[in-house]
Amino acid sequence: MQKHEELELGIHGEYLTRLFRQFHLDGSLPPAGEKTLSGNDARGVLFREHARPEEVHGALIYLFLIKEDESLKTLSRILQLGRLDEVKDFLVELLVTRGVAAHVDVIIRLIRRGSLLDRERLLGALLKLAGADDERILQLLRRYLLYGDQHSRFLAIRTVARLRSRDFTPDLLYLLEKEAAEPVRLAVVEALGSLEDPGAIPGLKWASEHDPLITVRLRARGMLERTGEL
Repeated sequence: MQKHEELELGIHGEYLTRLFRQFHLDGSLPPAGEKTLSGNDARGVLFREHARPEEVHGALIYLFLIKEDESLKTLSRILQLGRLDEVKDFLVELLVTRGVAAHVDVIIRLIRRGSLLDRERLLGALLKLAGADDERILQLLRRYLLYGDQHSRFLAIRTVARLRSRDFTPDLLYLLEKEAAEPVRLAVVEALGSLEDPGAIPGLKWASEHDPLITVRLRARGMLERTGEL
């Protein structure tokens, strides 16, 4: 790297450090007109070797909260370079607490790559930003319901129960038939009961009478009583 490029990165790093310190102090951001760096300038600091944590955090604030249109490109670069673990905790916190509609695709990508704990927090943020009828969310949940591991299925089922979307009744009935894990089966029964969908009643009645697990049979009966079907 040439000396003048190093000097520029140093100046940008100082600006981003001040940005982070102010944000850390009171949560404030510069005025909308004060976008003094390009996305490439900020990414140069973000990915600079031996960048200080305050510079990195300032770059993330700048790229994700101030220049939101750079956020998806920045995340793609983070993933490409294998740097997600280094920035994930701070980035997730930014998106959960200060996310906007422009971050929906960013959050979906992070959900697919994050830990179970991150995934639950990010899903909550996603529902607030995009709404329950956003097709991107529906596709994401269906993917986890049908193809995720046990923990992912459980989380998706809980989210479906919160949404009360009858679009998922066939998926839940499929899981009721195929799922083996008791915690997941219990969650399926609760979700079916929360949908207030007449199409879910036959599955609940079957589970209340024939499910091999007594806990699931009892839970299904409880959901039927709640819906007035028992």
